[in-house]
Amino acid sequence: MSRKPHSTKLWIWSAVGLIITNLVVVGIVAFLIHRDSVQYRPSQSPNEQKQL
Repeated sequence: MSRKPHSTKLWIWSAVGLIITNLVVVGIVAFLIHRDSVQYRPSQSPNEQKQL
């Protein structure tokens, strides 16, 4: 009977680990998309292209 609490803890910790991993991945992807969208707009201005 001592196996049930251990397996329950294992399921809980694996679920918590998956949730944390998903949050980290979503945060990184959202940060990269936000950074690219912020840097992409000024680079299209015709003035900067003429100076190059």
